[in-house]
Amino acid sequence: MHKLTIESTGGTGATSKVLIDGEESLGLTGLTLTLDVEDVNRAELRLAILPVEFTGNAELSILPETAALLVKLGWTAPEK
Repeated sequence: MHKLTIESTGGTGATSKVLIDGEESLGLTGLTLTLDVEDVNRAELRLAILPVEFTGNAELSILPETAALLVKLGWTAPEK
């Protein structure tokens, strides 16, 4: 289980930052919270990953910030 914190930067035109387990999530582009009294609460995270289509052999790279967030959430990168 992870601790999710949303902090406002305050002031006019304020934005928010999302912390997971106390660390800012730089690979995150959006967040949707679903709070339901009859079901499990959900946090849907949108990560900085662009859709890509290709044919043939290719090497795929993930932004370091996105990879760090995925690892924090339990993902294991495939071996090269």
